[in-house]
Amino acid sequence: MAKGTAISASDLDLFVDLAPGRDLFDLICLKQEIEAVTGLKVDVVTERRLCKHLLEKVLHESRPL
Repeated sequence: MAKGTAISASDLDLFVDLAPGRDLFDLICLKQEIEAVTGLKVDVVTERRLCKHLLEKVLHESRPL
């Protein structure tokens, strides 16, 4: 949606910055809650978990929420 290329089979990719003290379980809960609300498949990734060769592209294409 952010790029204007969404189709009915599109998923939602979220690049998140977790607050100190948050962990993988919080990330999983966030993913599941957003999927339940939107009805979309959601992929959630942090900078730490993102492949370094993709980081520049993700940062360039990301839109703050």
